[in-house]
Amino acid sequence: VMYAIVLLLVLAFAGTAPAENRDVTLTPKGLEYQGIGALSGGGGTSRLLWDYDRAVASEILDVLFKPNSGASLQIFKVEIGGDAQSTEATEASHMHTREDLNYERGYEWWLMKEAKARNPNIKLYGLSWGAPGWIGNHTYYSEDCIFYHITWLDGARAVHGLEIDYLGIWNEKKWNSTWIKQLRKALDEAGFPNTKIVAADDYGKLAWAIIPEMEKDKELYDAVAVVGAHYPYHGKLFHKGKFGRPLWASECWDLQVVGDWNGGWELARMLNRNYLEGNMTAAIIWNLIFSWYPILPFSNHDNNTTTGHGHSLMYAGEPWSGNYTVQPPIYVMAHTSQFTDNNGDWVYAPYDSTRNKLKNGATFVVLSTKSLEDVTIVIESTQSKKTERVTFKLKNFKPAAPGGLAFWRTTEMEPFKHVGSIPIEGSYPDHTVTVTVAPGQLITLTSRANGGGPKMEMRRDSRPFPFPYYDDLKTYKKGAIVKYFADQGGSWQADPSPTNPSESAFHQVVLEPPIPWSSNPTPVTYIGDYRWTDVQLSASVYFDSSIKTSYPQFASFYLRIHQNTNFNHVGPARPYGYYAVAHLNGTVVIHKDQNTILYRTELKPLPTDTWIDFVFAVHGDTLQFQVGKHTNVQAADPNGTIPSGMAAIGCGWHSTYFQDFSAVVSSP
Repeated sequence: VMYAIVLLLVLAFAGTAPAENRDVTLTPKGLEYQGIGALSGGGGTSRLLWDYDRAVASEILDVLFKPNSGASLQIFKVEIGGDAQSTEATEASHMHTREDLNYERGYEWWLMKEAKARNPNIKLYGLSWGAPGWIGNHTYYSEDCIFYHITWLDGARAVHGLEIDYLGIWNEKKWNSTWIKQLRKALDEAGFPNTKIVAADDYGKLAWAIIPEMEKDKELYDAVAVVGAHYPYHGKLFHKGKFGRPLWASECWDLQVVGDWNGGWELARMLNRNYLEGNMTAAIIWNLIFSWYPILPFSNHDNNTTTGHGHSLMYAGEPWSGNYTVQPPIYVMAHTSQFTDNNGDWVYAPYDSTRNKLKNGATFVVLSTKSLEDVTIVIESTQSKKTERVTFKLKNFKPAAPGGLAFWRTTEMEPFKHVGSIPIEGSYPDHTVTVTVAPGQLITLTSRANGGGPKMEMRRDSRPFPFPYYDDLKTYKKGAIVKYFADQGGSWQADPSPTNPSESAFHQVVLEPPIPWSSNPTPVTYIGDYRWTDVQLSASVYFDSSIKTSYPQFASFYLRIHQNTNFNHVGPARPYGYYAVAHLNGTVVIHKDQNTILYRTELKPLPTDTWIDFVFAVHGDTLQFQVGKHTNVQAADPNGTIPSGMAAIGCGWHSTYFQDFSAVVSSP
């Protein structure tokens, strides 16, 4: 109540102050507005969303994709799964091997179809982070990789009824101009002339570095429809001068923020200033939704192992409880997306980098339809010092209907509120509107009548991960994603048990390291709660000798995983925690974190093609590892214990099955 009284007094006083004047010339020849959107992947960012009850998931997807119901996303970018670690997880490839082809793996197909069902006009965009190792004999820029991308487009169209509007090259890796030109030719020949190439999805010094090459190479220029850069605003990397292709922030939003109000206001500044400072006409936010385990990167401000808002538009990380949270960035997106369309009809009004900033720090952008009959003005005052009034002279505006502009405002107290309308004064060609702008606001003035969205609140009570936990892994359909497991290395799925095909088992299927984006862990999949302490982990393992491998064969069991190093372009890529490894040759090792060996011994070689029971338990500073029914080894951590963390199971680059998984309280 006090906040509202103070705001009314401030606005009443400001209403008597003289207004700044800003002349805006509307023209159908402005730069085409191409949309704002978000990214699922890069990687595994939406993993836990798949496990939500479908009715609850539908509520979440409405907030993200349904027009006039929340973020109203206009572009949806997804990772093309490549079996490689790509930040929060690995995502399954549609071609684990050259002979393999499966268009039902993973959850990105599902998400794209759900997005299209809610908004048929949403644009779809695919990009690879890594790729299976068979491609080009571990060479990404190869004919194999062109074939690989064409098959992905084929599956999107033939199996899922999806047309992919945009296709990237290779996430944040140096481009190959010859390969890009070959890809463009292959797309045309394969029946995808309307799938546009975005290049080069890079950052830093390489953000816009493909432009000079395109200016010198007409074939490359013709092949690339959009130049996309990563984090240009936060890196202060803007292309200077004009260029004949659209410029996009194809991945953006400051990685040092999360989905709270600080992150939301930073997003508001970026969306306006991408255009005002860099002529960028589209922005794609990494990432769509915080649906990963909170020990993984970008879960909070300092990237430690505690939960938080996550660097995402909204939160949905508890499928076992149904809990999710609508966060401030949803409303920030809505201020632009709900009052525009990326159908080729909306354009930006030309701007002046100083005239589009008010004297107390607010910025604004103006968009209109090419007919000049609809207009949307987005004003952010997130860093303003004082309240101010501004009069916009909208030259050439032709209001399609009498009345005023709808007035939508977001403050931390009242997100995305329709507060009335602002009268349109004057006559053609010089209509004017005047508005008072207080600090800490996001305002949209629009001739569009639509608008709406959910309350910012937590839905359904939060609960810890269920414990004790048991899953016999025997009741899943072939190829299914197994509930609550999040793959960090390799690719894991339900397949028929090798000993009883009427049952399923949890199967690791990748047989060689993939072409990496960052460093790749050996196959491992996480589950559980970062607060777990004294836990006993059990599972049965089947080493499959029918598929040959040249890589070391082992089974591994992890507890108290408290830190994750998978988002790491160089160096080791193992979880930090306690883990026990049983090699097929009989070597047994118990580790702590990356490099400390607590115990090592040599046993008889383990048998293949039969189920072997394993138990790994940690209680206080004591660790026990049981291999088979009779061999039990023990170790201690004398230098200070890891207090808590998640669980995981793993293996090498070979075909291995797991059943009868359990996590229970360990005994002394």
